[in-house]
Amino acid sequence: MVTLRIFYRRMLYTGVGLIVLLVISVTTKVVPIIYSEGSQGPTAWQSFLIGLLTSSACFTPLFLGYEWLVRNHLWRLFHPELDLNGHWAGTTTYERLERGDLKEAPPLPDARPHGTDIHQDAISIAIRSSKGKGMASWQAEAVELDSNGKLIMAYSVDRHEEKGFPKHTLGYEVIKIVCRGARNRPTELAGSFYHAAQPDAPLYSGTSSYNRTDGATASK
Repeated sequence: MVTLRIFYRRMLYTGVGLIVLLVISVTTKVVPIIYSEGSQGPTAWQSFLIGLLTSSACFTPLFLGYEWLVRNHLWRLFHPELDLNGHWAGTTTYERLERGDLKEAPPLPDARPHGTDIHQDAISIAIRSSKGKGMASWQAEAVELDSNGKLIMAYSVDRHEEKGFPKHTLGYEVIKIVCRGARNRPTELAGSFYHAAQPDAPLYSGTSSYNRTDGATASK
């Protein structure tokens, strides 16, 4: 998220500068014209407008609206290459038994489809809890996006009773962009996951794949 957070800060500095410039322009350019010699002075409406444009009642909501626009929308326009926000159709494939009794494990590889919702803005990224085959819940505990678009996360899984899987699992996953669409926006992801060392066995490792389902298509 470093690249996006730098963009966010720079855009906020720009916004503050524009607001300050607006206030200075009003007080040094507009007001003197209204109060110039021969002028009859400001009307009630002009006085109200001048007071509004030079007070916090104007630039505070103006800044807050600008900040919201930068954080939620402008970053996607300027940095589409890091835009993972949206719904993804995912498949997790258990490929290797790292610890435990192979006789208790399901036939490998074992592919399990699931949906994934990524919520991203210019300063944060999160993955909504999701469910899949055998899962009571899946929860991303910590997520980070590097400047190359690599998604790194720690997660936990609570399962229904199922032979070959522990009731609760902690894991680590690294996801990379493998295909991009219009304006270099990611459309397909691929990852590798590893169950963390913990008392409960069996523990697995494997791969994952994700395809964007919110309208974007891969470039030919």
